[in-house]
Amino acid sequence: MRAAFRYLPVALLLSFASPGASPGASPSPNQIDLRAGEGIVLDFPDDVIRVLTSNPDVVDPSPVTSREVLFNAKAPGFATIMVWLKSGQRIVHPVLVNVNLESIRQLLKDTFPGETIDARASRDALSLVGHVSSQAIVDRAVALLTPLMKSVVSNLEIAPPRGDKQIILRVLFAEVNRNIATSFGLNLLSTGATNTPGRISTDQFAGGSPSELKGTIGGGVSGTSSAFSL
Repeated sequence: MRAAFRYLPVALLLSFASPGASPGASPSPNQIDLRAGEGIVLDFPDDVIRVLTSNPDVVDPSPVTSREVLFNAKAPGFATIMVWLKSGQRIVHPVLVNVNLESIRQLLKDTFPGETIDARASRDALSLVGHVSSQAIVDRAVALLTPLMKSVVSNLEIAPPRGDKQIILRVLFAEVNRNIATSFGLNLLSTGATNTPGRISTDQFAGGSPSELKGTIGGGVSGTSSAFSL
C-alpha cells in the first residue's frame, strides 16, 4: 500500500488528553484519525526532546526536524503518542488507525478480477463478503490480507460447481411375444360358387381337405360352409 502523508501544525491540536485514554472513550479534541499506510507530520512550537508511543506496531513516531515529528500509521488499532518539548511542555495525542478499505478493495479487484469480493472492517478485524468460484480463491484472498490485518474472517459464498452438459436419452423397449405371433392361424374350407370345392389356409394348423366336403347348395343361390381352426 502506498503511504500518504499529512502536515498539521500543532496549534490545531493543543488540547491535552489524559494518558489513560482508551479506544472505547469519546474521542478527545486532539485525537488523530489515520488509515493504515498513512502518515502525518506535526509541527510543534518548541524543540522536541523526546517522543514515545504506547503501541509501536500501530503508530511509529519519527522526528523529522527539531520541531517536526512524523507519525506513521502501520496497522489498524489504537495508540497514544507523547511528546516532550524543550520548554517542559508535554503533549499527548491519541491516535486511532483504521483500515484503508479503498486500497484493500482495489487490491482484491486487481488480484481476483473475475470474482465478487468486498471488504468490511471493524477496528483490527477484516471481513470478506461476496461470491467466489472456488475454495481456492477463498484461501488465496485470506492469505493475501492476513499480513495486513490481525484478523481476517471469510464470509465468502462459493458458487456451486457447474456440471458438464448432458443429453438425456429415453429408450422405450417393446417386447414381442413370438409364441403368440406364431400361434395365430386360419383355415377356410368352402364349396364355393356352383358347389366348387375350395380351400384357403395359413398352413399354421392342419385342416380338412376339400375332398371331405359333403353337401351341395341348391338352385342358383351361392353360399359357403366354413370351418375355422384357431
